[in-house]
Amino acid sequence: LGFFHTMNNNDIIFRRDASSNIISQGYFDNVGQTRRYGIEAGTTVNYPQLFSQIDDWHFSTNYTYLNATFMSGFDSVNPLDPSQVAVVSNGDRIPGIPEHLYKMTLGVDLWRKVSFAIDGIYSGDQYYRGDEANNHNKLSGYWVFNTTAEYKVNKHFALFGKLNNIFGTNYNSFGVYGEASEVLGPAFNDSRFVSTGAPRAGWIGVRLSL
Repeated sequence: LGFFHTMNNNDIIFRRDASSNIISQGYFDNVGQTRRYGIEAGTTVNYPQLFSQIDDWHFSTNYTYLNATFMSGFDSVNPLDPSQVAVVSNGDRIPGIPEHLYKMTLGVDLWRKVSFAIDGIYSGDQYYRGDEANNHNKLSGYWVFNTTAEYKVNKHFALFGKLNNIFGTNYNSFGVYGEASEVLGPAFNDSRFVSTGAPRAGWIGVRLSL
C-alpha cells in the first residue's frame, strides 16, 4: 500500500491559438501549479494444492487512484467554439489521465507443467486533450480481458498460447480535439479524435530457455 503526492510548478501544456481556426495550431505555455496525488494498493496470494495435489493457484490485484488536477486558474479556448473562452479553475482534472486504474490476474498450474491465466485491466474515464476546463463529455473507461496458456515439455522447452481482448471489446484509450474536415473532408465535422484500442488477437509459439 502506497501514497504519492507531487506538485509541479510552472507546468507546461499545449494551448490552442485563439486567433486560429485550426484546433491543432497553438503553442506550449506555463500554466502554474499542477498536482498529482493518490494511492496504490496491491496484493499477491498463492494457494498451493488448493483443491488437490495437482493444482496451484495464484491471484494478484492492483488498484491505483490518481487525482491529477490544475491548481492554478487560466483561460483556454473552447475546443468546440474558438470564439468562446473556457476558464480552467483550481481543481479541474488534467485531460488524458484516468482517475482509476485496476488490474487483476487469476492463474492455475496443473502438475507444475500446464498453466492457465486470465487477467482483466480497467482504465477509468478521462477528459479529451484540449478540454482543460472539463466542460465536455469524457472519454469512457473500459475493461479488457486477456488469457494465456503454457505447457512445459521440460525445463528448457515450452509451448504457449496467448489471446488478448478475448471478448473483442471496442474501446478507446486516448482522446484529443482536432479538425477532421481538414483531412477527411467537410462531411466529417466531429472534432473528437480517439486512439482505438487493440482488437482481439492471438499468438501461439514455443519458448526456449538455456
